[in-house]
Amino acid sequence: MEVGEVNFGGPGTDGILKAISLSGKSADCPEEETLIPINEEEALPPPDCESFNYSRIGNTNWQCSAVTGVHELFTVFNWQCIGYDWGIFTQPLYFQLPINNNYSLDSGSTKIESAAYLDMAFKAFDSWYKVNGCNAGAPALEQKLLEFIKDEFEENGGNVTLTPPLGFLGKPTAYKVTWSGYGNCD
Repeated sequence: MEVGEVNFGGPGTDGILKAISLSGKSADCPEEETLIPINEEEALPPPDCESFNYSRIGNTNWQCSAVTGVHELFTVFNWQCIGYDWGIFTQPLYFQLPINNNYSLDSGSTKIESAAYLDMAFKAFDSWYKVNGCNAGAPALEQKLLEFIKDEFEENGGNVTLTPPLGFLGKPTAYKVTWSGYGNCD
């Protein structure tokens, strides 16, 4: 891509001016201008706590929320390449957390924590992608994104799977995003 112009959004959290998008002409379609957002701070809003609807897994002290359509946009803008990829899970992801003092069953705080963990996983993947995105194919990226999501939930005592845990009877909810923090679920 031949870069034409870079749009700046203002200073980031570190005080440095951040690019929010760039435009240019692609060799595949030189008559059309292409706009690519740059995910330096936040190209997309973070996950909304309303995406998570937890229910008890059988008679266990675990809860699970099935979420469909989890997605995020990741960009790379460096001397090797300029590109972007969508991390999209069309099948449900099954987010599992224990039921305890930290994670009350389907409470607002449990839902907000889940949205925050998912957002932290996206940010960790985005950092990895900025270094490795030029060299990775789509199947490898989807697997790597799932690893980052699983790792974030496991670090906080939970789990994420592509299949429902035995005893889970809950209904999947659609993935949502919000510009107001992680939403209002209290």
